[in-house]
Amino acid sequence: MKWEETLKTLVALAFFSLALFFIFDSIRFAWLAGTFLALGLFENPLARLISGLWLGFSRILGRISSFFLLFAVFYLVLTPVALLWRLFNKDGAARFFLNSRKSLFEESGRELSDNYFEKTW
Repeated sequence: MKWEETLKTLVALAFFSLALFFIFDSIRFAWLAGTFLALGLFENPLARLISGLWLGFSRILGRISSFFLLFAVFYLVLTPVALLWRLFNKDGAARFFLNSRKSLFEESGRELSDNYFEKTW
């Protein structure tokens, strides 16, 4: 991992710690932010270790949260919309269950000439 990436990660962690300091008014978060910033002053293995652990944790968290986010969108948004559509649009939903029709194609009944296809727009 490059030092610039490590430094960016430490600054982000320091910013997050400062945000927690202002939210919870606990001096521990301010000290933690100062520690992260002090580690970023010089290139050292501890800073790389903290950065690597944080990036690994965020990668795992990203995989888990994307699964739950897609799950929630599907079951909390798309499923109720589909059920409401079927409930209030009986004709549209019934067309899929009719056995009398073999196709959903509907003829327009218009006469088409050669001029119709010359200017399609």
